[in-house]
Amino acid sequence: MQIEPSEEKLELVYLSLFSTCFALPLAMKNPRFGSLRKRYVEQLDFILKAYK
Repeated sequence: MQIEPSEEKLELVYLSLFSTCFALPLAMKNPRFGSLRKRYVEQLDFILKAYK
């Protein structure tokens, strides 16, 4: 039996991926956003772990 991921979780993943695709390239170019970049990486890491 397969367990379907909840819609809330999926929404969070899509939202995170969407925002990362647009915000991360900008943050990478600007050294002032070092902490933001770190937070995005941690967030993505958390999401990936939640799905394993």
